[in-house]
Amino acid sequence: MTQRLTYTYTEGTPTIWLNQDSFVYDNDCQDKIVTFIGSGTNYAIASDQVGNITSFMGYTLTWFGGRKLKQHVGNSKTIIYEYNENDIRTSKSVNVVVVVTNFYLNNNNIVAQTTDSNTFYYSYDNVIQLDHNKKAI
Repeated sequence: MTQRLTYTYTEGTPTIWLNQDSFVYDNDCQDKIVTFIGSGTNYAIASDQVGNITSFMGYTLTWFGGRKLKQHVGNSKTIIYEYNENDIRTSKSVNVVVVVTNFYLNNNNIVAQTTDSNTFYYSYDNVIQLDHNKKAI
Protein backbone atom coordinates (compact mmCIF):
# COMPACT_ATOMS: atom_id res chain seq x y z
CA MET A 1 0.00 0.00 0.00
CA THR A 2 1.52 3.30 -1.01
CA GLN A 3 -1.43 5.55 -0.27
CA ARG A 4 -4.69 5.68 1.66
CA LEU A 5 -7.62 7.84 0.61
CA THR A 6 -10.42 8.87 2.98
CA TYR A 7 -13.79 9.65 1.43
CA THR A 8 -16.99 11.17 2.75
CA TYR A 9 -19.75 8.66 3.42
CA THR A 10 -21.97 8.01 0.43
CA GLU A 11 -24.35 5.29 -0.65
CA GLY A 12 -23.07 5.55 -4.20
CA THR A 13 -19.56 5.36 -5.59
CA PRO A 14 -17.13 7.58 -3.68
CA THR A 15 -15.81 10.34 -5.92
CA ILE A 16 -14.34 13.09 -3.72
CA TRP A 17 -11.70 12.23 -1.16
CA LEU A 18 -11.13 14.20 2.02
CA ASN A 19 -7.59 13.10 2.91
CA GLN A 20 -4.73 11.42 1.17
CA ASP A 21 -2.01 9.72 3.20
CA SER A 22 1.14 8.26 1.65
CA PHE A 23 3.65 5.65 2.80
CA VAL A 24 7.36 5.43 1.91
CA TYR A 25 9.12 2.07 2.26
CA ASP A 26 12.71 1.11 3.04
CA ASN A 27 14.78 0.34 -0.08
CA ASP A 28 16.36 -2.77 1.46
CA CYS A 29 13.32 -4.12 3.32
CA GLN A 30 10.31 -3.39 1.16
CA ASP A 31 7.67 -4.29 3.77
CA LYS A 32 9.07 -1.75 6.25
CA ILE A 33 7.45 1.71 6.25
CA VAL A 34 10.01 4.45 7.02
CA THR A 35 7.89 7.57 6.40
CA PHE A 36 4.21 8.34 6.79
CA ILE A 37 2.93 11.46 5.03
CA GLY A 38 -0.39 12.57 6.47
CA SER A 39 -2.15 15.93 6.25
CA GLY A 40 0.86 17.34 4.41
CA THR A 41 3.31 16.47 7.20
CA ASN A 42 6.15 13.93 6.94
CA TYR A 43 6.56 11.62 9.94
CA ALA A 44 9.67 9.47 10.15
CA ILE A 45 9.14 5.96 11.50
CA ALA A 46 12.06 4.37 13.36
CA SER A 47 12.19 0.61 13.96
CA ASP A 48 14.36 -1.81 15.89
CA GLN A 49 16.24 -4.76 14.33
CA VAL A 50 13.19 -7.05 14.31
CA GLY A 51 10.87 -4.44 12.78
CA ASN A 52 9.06 -3.13 15.88
CA ILE A 53 8.25 0.57 15.55
CA THR A 54 10.23 2.50 18.19
CA SER A 55 9.37 6.09 17.24
CA PHE A 56 6.44 7.56 15.32
CA MET A 57 4.58 10.91 15.36
CA GLY A 58 6.14 11.94 18.68
CA TYR A 59 5.49 8.59 20.37
CA THR A 60 8.21 6.30 21.72
CA LEU A 61 7.58 2.57 21.99
CA THR A 62 9.67 0.13 24.02
CA TRP A 63 9.62 -3.62 23.31
CA PHE A 64 10.97 -6.71 25.06
CA GLY A 65 11.14 -10.42 24.38
CA GLY A 66 10.84 -9.93 20.64
CA ARG A 67 7.43 -8.47 19.86
CA LYS A 68 5.90 -7.66 23.26
CA LEU A 69 5.12 -3.98 23.71
CA LYS A 70 6.31 -2.89 27.16
CA GLN A 71 5.80 0.87 27.12
CA HIS A 72 4.18 3.52 24.94
CA VAL A 73 5.03 7.17 25.70
CA GLY A 74 3.60 10.28 24.05
CA ASN A 75 0.76 12.80 24.06
CA SER A 76 1.23 13.36 27.83
CA LYS A 77 0.65 9.66 28.52
CA THR A 78 2.82 6.77 29.60
CA ILE A 79 1.20 3.40 28.98
CA ILE A 80 2.79 0.30 30.49
CA TYR A 81 1.80 -3.26 29.53
CA GLU A 82 2.37 -6.43 31.54
CA TYR A 83 2.23 -10.05 30.38
CA ASN A 84 1.79 -13.40 32.06
CA GLU A 85 4.02 -16.48 31.72
CA ASN A 86 2.17 -17.43 28.48
CA ASP A 87 3.00 -14.04 26.90
CA ILE A 88 -0.63 -12.89 27.08
CA ARG A 89 -1.08 -9.21 27.91
CA THR A 90 -2.75 -9.10 31.31
CA SER A 91 -2.68 -5.43 32.27
CA LYS A 92 -2.37 -1.93 30.87
CA SER A 93 -1.56 1.04 33.10
CA VAL A 94 -2.02 4.61 31.87
CA ASN A 95 0.03 7.29 33.64
CA VAL A 96 0.98 4.70 36.26
CA VAL A 97 -1.96 4.98 38.69
CA VAL A 98 -4.59 7.03 36.87
CA VAL A 99 -6.13 4.19 34.84
CA VAL A 100 -5.38 0.50 35.14
CA THR A 101 -6.97 -2.13 32.91
CA ASN A 102 -6.83 -5.71 34.14
CA PHE A 103 -7.50 -8.72 31.93
CA TYR A 104 -8.93 -11.95 33.34
CA LEU A 105 -8.15 -15.27 31.69
CA ASN A 106 -9.66 -18.72 31.36
CA ASN A 107 -6.70 -20.76 30.17
CA ASN A 108 -5.29 -18.54 27.38
CA ASN A 109 -8.51 -16.69 26.54
CA ILE A 110 -9.39 -13.27 27.90
CA VAL A 111 -12.86 -13.59 29.45
CA ALA A 112 -13.17 -10.14 31.04
CA GLN A 113 -11.42 -6.85 31.47
CA THR A 114 -11.94 -4.12 34.05
CA THR A 115 -11.07 -0.44 33.86
CA ASP A 116 -12.10 1.65 36.85
CA SER A 117 -15.66 0.48 37.61
CA ASN A 118 -16.36 -0.79 34.08
CA THR A 119 -16.21 -4.51 33.34
CA PHE A 120 -16.38 -5.97 29.86
CA TYR A 121 -17.07 -9.69 29.41
CA TYR A 122 -15.97 -11.61 26.33
CA SER A 123 -17.49 -14.78 24.94
CA TYR A 124 -16.11 -17.08 22.28
CA ASP A 125 -17.71 -19.33 19.71
CA ASN A 126 -16.95 -23.06 19.43
CA VAL A 127 -13.73 -22.49 17.45
CA ILE A 128 -12.31 -20.11 20.09
CA GLN A 129 -12.88 -16.94 18.11
CA LEU A 130 -14.06 -13.80 19.81
CA ASP A 131 -17.81 -13.64 19.26
CA HIS A 132 -18.87 -10.42 21.00
CA ASN A 133 -18.41 -8.43 24.17
CA LYS A 134 -20.89 -7.02 26.63
CA LYS A 135 -20.61 -4.25 29.13
CA ALA A 136 -21.65 -5.18 32.64
CA ILE A 137 -24.44 -3.12 34.15
